[in-house]
Amino acid sequence: EEGKLHLHDTLGKYLPNMYPQWNNVTLIQLMNMTSGISNYLDDKLARNELFNPNYRYKTWQLSELTDYAYSTHEDLLFPPGTQFYYSNTAYILLGMIIEKITGHSVEDEFESRLLGENSQLKLNNIYYLPCSSNNYPDDIKSRLVRGYYQNEVNKIFDVTDIDITFASTAGAIIATP
Repeated sequence: EEGKLHLHDTLGKYLPNMYPQWNNVTLIQLMNMTSGISNYLDDKLARNELFNPNYRYKTWQLSELTDYAYSTHEDLLFPPGTQFYYSNTAYILLGMIIEKITGHSVEDEFESRLLGENSQLKLNNIYYLPCSSNNYPDDIKSRLVRGYYQNEVNKIFDVTDIDITFASTAGAIIATP
């Protein structure tokens, strides 16, 4: 509506030379999961680091997440627009574009446009919280369901209180049913 972007713009227009192999992927291909860009959570090393208890309070930058995908699968998995493949990386890239074109953090944009008290939607029990549950308001903390992660050697970790910046625009939303 504001004319700041168009669905058929390419990733290279907004993040030039950041990920050269991905420059021709369009915004709509990122949104409809036909980009061919790998999912950073498919990488075993990334998962082990992102869910590692030693990093549970680390704040992940959007570029760190996309760098995982690019470093393991620089080439596209298939030509853009030819197949469907769910990729959290695509939503992280969209978050990076939001920050680039608005000059604000994704959190600020979600709050002002979608979730905040001043937004038109009035979504009172939906929160974008890319942070540790230790930083959640008490009314949210008291309602959290516990979460667990089982790594490749079958060790199980309680990940309820990890910093969920690892999900950011790909899933750092907490909501009631």
